Amino acid sequence: MPARRPMSRHSSQSQSLPALQIPKVPVGRHVQGLRALRPSVHNYDGHRGVGLVSSNVDAAAAPATRPAGIVEAPPPPPQFQQQLLRPPTCQQGYQHPQQHYQQQHQPRHQLQQQLQHQPRKPDPDEDASQRQLAASVHQAFRAASAYCDVRLAQLPGTRHCSLAAEGRDLRPDGLEEHRLGMHQALSHLLVPCIEQTVEFAKRVPGFAKFSQDDQLTLIKSSFMEIWLMQLSRCFAACQAGRLLLPGGLLVSQQELDFVWSPTLLTSMRDYLRALDSLQLTEREVALLCAVVLTRPDRPGLAGAEDVSAVHGRLLSSLGQELESPGDHQLTESDVARRKSRQPLGLGQLHCAMRQASSLSLSVHHCMHWYRENWHRSHLPPLYSEMFDIQKNNGAISQQSHQQQVQQPPLPAASQPSYHHL
Repeated sequence: MPARRPMSRHSSQSQSLPALQIPKVPVGRHVQGLRALRPSVHNYDGHRGVGLVSSNVDAAAAPATRPAGIVEAPPPPPQFQQQLLRPPTCQQGYQHPQQHYQQQHQPRHQLQQQLQHQPRKPDPDEDASQRQLAASVHQAFRAASAYCDVRLAQLPGTRHCSLAAEGRDLRPDGLEEHRLGMHQALSHLLVPCIEQTVEFAKRVPGFAKFSQDDQLTLIKSSFMEIWLMQLSRCFAACQAGRLLLPGGLLVSQQELDFVWSPTLLTSMRDYLRALDSLQLTEREVALLCAVVLTRPDRPGLAGAEDVSAVHGRLLSSLGQELESPGDHQLTESDVARRKSRQPLGLGQLHCAMRQASSLSLSVHHCMHWYRENWHRSHLPPLYSEMFDIQKNNGAISQQSHQQQVQQPPLPAASQPSYHHL
């Protein structure tokens, strides 16, 4: 039998310590009150949340006497019970976690829409300044444009104007000469439109402060766009493919197709129809033309910052006119347009400006052939300068000279120059 190991000093001392006596605490009301506050996953309304459950301890079985040192727990206050019984969704200021996530992670386009539709704080001084600017531009449009309501109402009527010379036979070997002659006739008809655009630009507030070169650049790059925007007010006369020129002259679609191109004429008609469907008033068209005239992204501008400042003021005035028109007197046609149109915004007009710019580039592309054949026709100096066609000072080919001898020359037109601005 193996010998037992001697016990250590510590173990001998631990055996000498008296055992700890833990009294048994009977279950009573104080235990039942504590268990009554135990949370549960269901409340009395059937919703998931914090609620109260009853204890399985029978209060009647609790002994009447309690050990010393045990105090009965007080009942919870009524407000605390009501707070526990109330569902979380009923608490004031409660927000579901999913709703909080959706608000913090909204799509980007919704935030942009909220920023765009923020109400603008009215500034009396700024509004008055923009109203005055809009009135000045409108007055300039009425004084210079042949497509304002007053001048259109004064037209005695419209008449067809042919670009082809009378009594001239169209031969297959003379198509190029025939096209050059029709283009020359159209150039004389467009000279009044160029003059009116120059006059309108000179009257736009702030335009005269630009340098001479910047004025020429802005007018040359925006003429076709401004002319098309004005022409949209006469879309009823252009429905048959004709274009209305100053003086009530109508040019047929077939002749314009031959001078320019059928694709370009189709795009022009679609643009005029789309712009006419916006039902712009005369003042809005005037402001739109001024905005197009002062675009600061035109190539070749030396004072782009000054142009941008004027462009921004005109654009703000146009936006204010679309949002809340002033107290100016509207014509009958403008009143009818406002009643029949849908709400407009600057976004739609920006799209119209981009389409007009694309059409202007297409027209200049068609002019490339006439630039190469500049010596075969005589064009007005103002028209030649507008479309960068070299001027023919009399050195023409023998064939073109013989054709001019056989036919009477085209009527001379006034030839103002940009340098007289």
